[in-house]
Amino acid sequence: MKITVLAENRSECGFVCEHGLSLFIEYNGKNYLIDCGSSDVFIKNAETLGIDLSSIAASFLSHGHYDHGDGFLHFFEINSSSDVFARRSAMLDYYVKRGDDYKYIGLDKKLKTSASDRFVFTNGITQAVDGIWLIPHAAEYSDRGAQSNLFIKSSGSYYPDGFDHEHSIVFETVKGLVIISSCSHCGAENVLCEVADQFPMKNIFAFIGGMHLKGPGGTDTLGVDKDNVIALAEAFSDYGVEKIYTGHCTGMPAYEILKVELPDNVNKLSAGTIFEI
Repeated sequence: MKITVLAENRSECGFVCEHGLSLFIEYNGKNYLIDCGSSDVFIKNAETLGIDLSSIAASFLSHGHYDHGDGFLHFFEINSSSDVFARRSAMLDYYVKRGDDYKYIGLDKKLKTSASDRFVFTNGITQAVDGIWLIPHAAEYSDRGAQSNLFIKSSGSYYPDGFDHEHSIVFETVKGLVIISSCSHCGAENVLCEVADQFPMKNIFAFIGGMHLKGPGGTDTLGVDKDNVIALAEAFSDYGVEKIYTGHCTGMPAYEILKVELPDNVNKLSAGTIFEI
């Protein structure tokens, strides 16, 4: 299994970066795409790397926020066949609250109308293709939504987001399970628990994605107490996770704490990064 980061908040290799995430996955002889960032940045970086995005067998939208899904508008222009697996609730209206104002952070309206036929909507735990599973949250996490100032708008009113629109993408490998959880809004420790509950006889080898530990000031800020990050590092150890690749909404302060706690396990994501599992 080979992973190439096509879009990320940071770039250390001269690639284009943006606030968002996109991963190109080579798995069992086929190519897959997880998220597309917020623009065509992932396409530009794919071209630089010589990656043919028309070869994508299937795609996955992790949740209904623009910085993971709006790039699909550009993807559909160059790939006419790949289905995009998503939760149906990803098409609803999501907002972030800043002071007294609500800013729309949901998907581009065009994805909900003219491009809606490209999506395959899933309910519950789903085996998308052989060896690849979609694991939605096992509970409602509106408390986390309120803490993060993330909301859903329904019937003209705003409610804390419970993250029903989010799922993890889990790959079965000879080394164990590989979890890709692009933002882990419910808490990475809860993602680990959800996956472990569904696969009680299999080990979790790797965790890839954001952990939503940044503060409201951006990815250079910490949005939780340091002790919470240390507790998360302990959870990774308890579950026996050997490889952790993180970035995006994790934020650099949280990454640095995790790196101190798990120096041999934690690695940084950035645009252009390539690694194998």
